[in-house]
Amino acid sequence: MRDGVVVAEQLSKNFVSGDGTPTVVFNDLSFVAAGGGMTAITGPSGCGKSTLLYCLSGLEQPSQGNVWVLGEELTKKNQRNLALFRRSHIGFVFQSYNLVPSMTVRDNIMLPLTLSHRKVDQGSIAALMDKFHLSGHDNDAASSLSGGEQQRVSLIRTLVADPDVVFADEPTGALDQKSGQLVFSQLRDFSHRPGKCVVVVTHDLRLARQCDVVYTMSDGGFVASGNVEEQA
Repeated sequence: MRDGVVVAEQLSKNFVSGDGTPTVVFNDLSFVAAGGGMTAITGPSGCGKSTLLYCLSGLEQPSQGNVWVLGEELTKKNQRNLALFRRSHIGFVFQSYNLVPSMTVRDNIMLPLTLSHRKVDQGSIAALMDKFHLSGHDNDAASSLSGGEQQRVSLIRTLVADPDVVFADEPTGALDQKSGQLVFSQLRDFSHRPGKCVVVVTHDLRLARQCDVVYTMSDGGFVASGNVEEQA
């Protein structure tokens, strides 16, 4: 088993346009995220950060290379086994929130637990709702919330499910600085629990510097990587 909770070796991703022209998103990347910490992927817009995150989490198939999460080789799993593995071990915080608009806030939060036939800890939900200033919104439709509120609901849904690994794509993008720091701090605290790991994409260098390790992308590759002290 390779060291690290999330490991990628010689990872490449290409897209082919309608006329057959290939576009290289990134090429020959190696990546490691350790347990008990938070790893950031940062870089300019359009450099491939989110696509890399999707490949690391098994939501996108890489064009070449291999990905391991918790010692399991995702690139060799079929779609059914990959979906079951993600449901059991992986949580996501998406830029687009991925809430069900017609469902209530509480039902959206409980959805992953319901699908996995797991017990719902109502006390944990109530505590997180209060911490993220969403108390009283339990029965509101998700579509009635602001973008920032929906982002916080998305994070609560992930934390309540208590996954081993969280992949977060610009989790503070829709938030003001104060709310963004609250969300980021909660993810960082979660990542430092034994056996947990968080990989986050962010363009905010102020937040990236609060992570344990930072990978910086540019022009389809990493231009820097290492712990925050090394890059200071």
